[in-house]
Amino acid sequence: MARRMKRKATKGRDSAQPRISDRDVRELQETLLKSVLTGEPLPGSVGSVNLPDLSFITRQPQVLLSDANISGPLKVPGLNKPLRTVSVDALRERSRTEGDLAYLQFEPPEIDDDSVRLTLAGQVASADPRRAPLGLSAVRVRFRKTGDQWEAVDGPVISAS
Repeated sequence: MARRMKRKATKGRDSAQPRISDRDVRELQETLLKSVLTGEPLPGSVGSVNLPDLSFITRQPQVLLSDANISGPLKVPGLNKPLRTVSVDALRERSRTEGDLAYLQFEPPEIDDDSVRLTLAGQVASADPRRAPLGLSAVRVRFRKTGDQWEAVDGPVISAS
């Protein structure tokens, strides 16, 4: 699976400070994805994440998730339809035969000393091979670890394309 991660430079970092692991990022991606797809509130938040284009993205028999920028296989129990992780190339190929396909894709995680900022965006792979994917709405959340629990401390911020 494709994976790109941004890490901010940290001068004079305390080597005893715990690093944010790929497992942490994967679990936070699962948390955000679950909140978007099920309406479950994010940890440290009282409301659910309302992605404006979600009904368009989930109108297909499967919820499609691009494998770009994820830190391993994501699992979201309790969905009313299957979650399928697919490559960007496979999405493009499927759209040529099935027509426009809506999917979700994480942007590269932004990792700081003590926080992770995730962005999950809706996209449409066009049936027309000359067209680039169309951007839909997106949600951005910053998570910070408090004790042994991650909490949403900034967001969710919703944007529309």
